[in-house]
Amino acid sequence: MALINLNGVLGQATNYTNDATGLTEFQNEWLTAADNQGITINGTSTATFNSTGSADLSLLNYSTNPDLNLSNLNFAITGQAGNDTFGNIAGIGVADSYDGWWNDATKVRAEINYNPNNGESQVLTFKWGPNQSVTSALIDLSLFAPKSGEKYGDEVGFLQAFKDGKLVDINATRVGGGLASSIDNSGIGVKFTADDATNYDYKFQISNADFDELRFTARPYANPTGTVPVVNGIITDSSDYLVQKIDYTSTVNQPVIQFSAPQFSVREDGTPILAVTVVRSGGLEGPASATINLTNGTAVAPGDYNNTPITVNFADGQTSQVITVPVVNDGIPEPTETVNLSLVNPSPGAVIGPQGNAVLNIIDPPTLQFSNPQYVVNEDGTPILAVTVVRSGDTSGAVSATVNLSNGTATTPADYNNTPITVNFAPGVTSQVVNVPIVDDTLVEPTETVNLALVNPTGGAIVGTQNTAVLNILDNDVPPPAKPVVFVAALDPTAGEPGLSEGNGTFQFVRTGGDITQPLTIQYTTTGTATPGADYGALTGTVTIAAGQSVSAPVTVTPVTDGINEPGETVTVKILEDLPYQVGSADTATVQILNNDPLTGTPANNGRVLRYNSSGVFQQSYNTITDAVVGATANDIIVPQAGFYAEINTITIDKPLTIRGTNAGVSPGTGSSVSQTVLSTAPGLPVFTVLPGVNNVTIEGMTIQLGGENGIRLQGVSNNLVIRQNVFNGLGPANGGVIFLDTGVGGGSMNVIDNLIRDVSTTAGSTTSGLQAFRFDTARITDNVIANLTGPGIAADAITNPASIITNNKVTNAGEQGIQFAGGNATIENNQIADTNISQGIDRAGIRLRDSGFGTTLLGTVNVRGNLITNSYNGVAIRNGTNIPNTVTLNYNNLIGNTNAALYHGGTGNLDATNNWWDDITGPVVGGTGRNAIILASTGTVTSSPFSTTVF
Repeated sequence: MALINLNGVLGQATNYTNDATGLTEFQNEWLTAADNQGITINGTSTATFNSTGSADLSLLNYSTNPDLNLSNLNFAITGQAGNDTFGNIAGIGVADSYDGWWNDATKVRAEINYNPNNGESQVLTFKWGPNQSVTSALIDLSLFAPKSGEKYGDEVGFLQAFKDGKLVDINATRVGGGLASSIDNSGIGVKFTADDATNYDYKFQISNADFDELRFTARPYANPTGTVPVVNGIITDSSDYLVQKIDYTSTVNQPVIQFSAPQFSVREDGTPILAVTVVRSGGLEGPASATINLTNGTAVAPGDYNNTPITVNFADGQTSQVITVPVVNDGIPEPTETVNLSLVNPSPGAVIGPQGNAVLNIIDPPTLQFSNPQYVVNEDGTPILAVTVVRSGDTSGAVSATVNLSNGTATTPADYNNTPITVNFAPGVTSQVVNVPIVDDTLVEPTETVNLALVNPTGGAIVGTQNTAVLNILDNDVPPPAKPVVFVAALDPTAGEPGLSEGNGTFQFVRTGGDITQPLTIQYTTTGTATPGADYGALTGTVTIAAGQSVSAPVTVTPVTDGINEPGETVTVKILEDLPYQVGSADTATVQILNNDPLTGTPANNGRVLRYNSSGVFQQSYNTITDAVVGATANDIIVPQAGFYAEINTITIDKPLTIRGTNAGVSPGTGSSVSQTVLSTAPGLPVFTVLPGVNNVTIEGMTIQLGGENGIRLQGVSNNLVIRQNVFNGLGPANGGVIFLDTGVGGGSMNVIDNLIRDVSTTAGSTTSGLQAFRFDTARITDNVIANLTGPGIAADAITNPASIITNNKVTNAGEQGIQFAGGNATIENNQIADTNISQGIDRAGIRLRDSGFGTTLLGTVNVRGNLITNSYNGVAIRNGTNIPNTVTLNYNNLIGNTNAALYHGGTGNLDATNNWWDDITGPVVGGTGRNAIILASTGTVTSSPFSTTVF
């Protein structure tokens, strides 16, 4: 806005009347007029010349604050009430003359007065308002007397001008009579000397000026005389005068207040998009203000905003103010709403500019959400209905959110990558397609789902109500042909040794389903209490069902005439897991071999313990088993009758013997209909000890009660040691095996078959094992049931013959491993192991492989096949630091629900772990922990593919 010329007047050219009317005129023409023209008048006693000062004697503006001086203002020359006046009928001055006047009751007290006693002068200041510039002024003084009228000297005044607080030079010219020389412009300011002795009026003109402040002071008399009155050492008279009138011309640069734009925008949460801004132009000096009124557009107060008027204050020099309009965030999706803004009530001197009105748009915050609750993608990643995130509301800025992915029926990382996906929206973008990385496997699966969640909005965005969605993954794999299901049965469950009428027992294998036009080879294991090669012709371990046939040819058990008296023995076949078929529930069958060599010559009145020779002919009876063993000769058969035998000491076997209890020939897991032979010895002693070098020892059919030590102990080489169909109970050894067998030097053979080690009690802190078998050439450990121990179920160490087997055993609730195999060679297959090693070390497991604890035997050929390992810490573990040769394999096992990992490999070397069920259709995951994890704790590697997609 252009500068505005302004003419102003303070005071009047004549004296005021000495009455109430005159007083009112004085107030209006000086005080009220100054307020209306933006002029501040101050009167002070200031050390203008000697830089010392005294109290502030400011004049208060009449219109803005009640002035106590006005209550005592009196124009009478006499009878004034003290020194509180600043007015006179002749003009305006400064209250309080110097001290020399106080003793003169007739002296006018409001003058601009010089104090000759201390060199100070009172100052009368006129300060124009901000943004004004005075260009000319006519000054009219009164009561300004020359020496001829004052008699003590010519009164002298001085006027200074300032601009923005800085002294500026001005020049004045005497007008209305008088001497030109009475004006002295030689310095910075105007010095004027009285020369009118008639009425003491004095006028001068200031032209071509630029100032906003005038300061009137007085100076010492010019031409003073030596007779200046002195009272009590104080000079009582000097220069003084009043300002009667000021006529001035000025320019005003008005502050212009207006909105910076016609439109503003704010999000409903209060975040400004284009903030409401009020600007000030034109005059920038001093404060300025205006008020914003708010009225309804399409927004309605108070539901959408607060319509309380807002005051906008500008400090000196400030050009812009951002205003916050209180907006109500109601959380309701709405179209953009408007509030009308208008600027009113500018402060004095300011004006409202042309942009005095504006509109505030209230925009819903940017809202991000899924476009649909369901999406569909092919397993190869091709979208059918692509995952899409949309933005509504404010689209002006950049915003983002994160898509979190979690398992539905699909699992990560087998089916998809669950790394969170950041979705970025540039300004103006309203839709983004999200690519979820899908794993294209070869498994036949139903449609699987991934849960999507939109979280962590940024840039002021919020997440809408459709903040979750489901991604459906459509399978693209063709199902393989159905596998046949195979079974086995005993067509003839009984076989007799040659000469008996029972003939030969037979097995037959059956298949259902699958492609019957193709031949099918089935693998199986052979266990039982009969010894292949010694009691019957060894079976091959495989059978083929011919093409077009559903059943195999009979597999015949051919007993061997051995001339040895023995109980009925069993041959058990169990189908091994393999890829071409699925094993049915009837996976096991048993044939019993009847003995053709009975015991003979037993007297009618026999003793408790009967002894027979190797041909089965009765020899003698005894009261204790110990006595019978002592009295026996090599290869005798000792038969304790039903009852309880409390032997005093360990029964030491020092010759080939068979000790046969009443349960011989009956699997202890099925119970017995006969009375048992129960045997114990003194606490702290093994029940049986087989001496080193003693071969062909059989202990069978006994119930052996432990007393804190081993049930059966061997510490030396023994060939053909047989321990079968025994039941063990009582208190187990604190650190050792219920059965403890150690050759010490290697060699020998042992058979631990069909024993029940389930009801042995243990002490706190003990490590009680079921079976410890160390340093044998050949080991046959089959069909045992072992449970509820604090140590390993089966611990075998340094077994050297690859024909050794650990098969068809059931181990549950063992504090350490179900089966630990340490060094050597063996096949470990068709065992069922559950709930072992729940709280033991990191490399413990249901089945654990390691090098020998005796430091001499490394792992050789070890086949871990067809085992079921459930709910243990690790399913299978390779001990830390163990090297795995390529002759170690892990195949066709079911690894289910093992908490830390399905397989822990803490050693070195590559392990063939193909064709296992890893408890997940997607196979194992290398790294992490969990039921299908493979943990590689060292440099070892694992080959796990292909893997089974169904439980064997």
